[in-house]
Amino acid sequence: MVVGVFVLAGALGRPASAQYFGQNKVQYQSFAFEVLETEHFDIYFYPAEREGIAIAARLAERWHARLSRLLDYKLRGRQPLILYASHPHFEQTNVISGQLTEGTGGVTEAIRRRIVMPLGGPIADTDHVLGHELVHAFQYDLTTGPDMGPGRGGMARLPLWFIEGMAEYLSLGPVDPNTAMWLRDAASRERLPSIGDLDRPEYFPYRWGHAFWAYVGGRWGDRVIASMFRTAAAAGSVNVAIEEELGLTAAELSKDWQASVYETYAATLKTPQPSVPAGRVVVAGRELGGEINVGPAISPDGRWASSTSSARFSGPTAVGPWPSTSCRGGDGGTCWDMGSAVSGRALRGGRTWLKSRLRNRDTWSAGSPSRGATRGSPREARFACSSSSPTRWTACSTTSVSPAAG
Repeated sequence: MVVGVFVLAGALGRPASAQYFGQNKVQYQSFAFEVLETEHFDIYFYPAEREGIAIAARLAERWHARLSRLLDYKLRGRQPLILYASHPHFEQTNVISGQLTEGTGGVTEAIRRRIVMPLGGPIADTDHVLGHELVHAFQYDLTTGPDMGPGRGGMARLPLWFIEGMAEYLSLGPVDPNTAMWLRDAASRERLPSIGDLDRPEYFPYRWGHAFWAYVGGRWGDRVIASMFRTAAAAGSVNVAIEEELGLTAAELSKDWQASVYETYAATLKTPQPSVPAGRVVVAGRELGGEINVGPAISPDGRWASSTSSARFSGPTAVGPWPSTSCRGGDGGTCWDMGSAVSGRALRGGRTWLKSRLRNRDTWSAGSPSRGATRGSPREARFACSSSSPTRWTACSTTSVSPAAG
């Protein structure tokens, strides 16, 4: 991702001027940063990362060599790289003032071209994010002339799919299972977008941008990438770059690209599909309070499931039997996510608690044993919630019980 910015697995952030100052972000820990100087990087790290910093340094220098050769360009000055030992540590950074979510893999800011990222679990994840973010550093430098102020280059005029797709293509290569899944699904529904459609929000910029650049690189070669990017940034138009560098109009390129995708997946789409789906939908639509349902947890007896559900990525927690029901606090509070309840983490600042009893038997509990929970009939479970204390319980909601799926 670049802030000013973009974020891997994120979206275009606020303007650079609003992103630069982060002194007011809450920081729960202090980090004693040291600096490791390599040939091209100043790598900031702290003692908790010491065992992995040598590996990160080698990955960074390898990406620098690859991208310098591929883009036929040498970064000006030294490249800052700020590494954190874990994602919770990374979320506290004051390099970026905005809140960084768990879905943010890394950030490259425009003012000083600093890359900020956590070390991932698998080395492959760290390698991918580091390569992706370094592409953004090259993009900033390629589009910022010596007479321009920091972060004032032509990249701000380019669509997100064009920028992020290039970073994904150069860090992942032409083949990626996630991108292939999106392409295959769209081809099966005959809903492949044109290049003009990629500006629309329903087309995820990372995957569709990656698919676009994979097609361009596969047909014209990777050497066209840098010149096409420069032309687009100078003109402020992807269509101008397509016409000048590829010799086609955007409409002609769209037609060729779509035909190539259909041809690639033709054999797969002709393969007979099973008459009965491999699985059935457990959580869908708005039944649980939103379009997004994440963090599922299964009860010990396999009868119940819970997940956090909201179209806004934060909101009510859905707790219910397979396949689905919902649970909300009677005063607008949110019931416990049972997966979190087991580890003692409350939702919404610990304001709401939940206990349940199913068929005269505890399924899960939060806080003390299930004192105060209301017994239900064999076909009913009544949840008890409190907006202030785990020891005082009031009725929350009632859901009907159904057997576990499968």
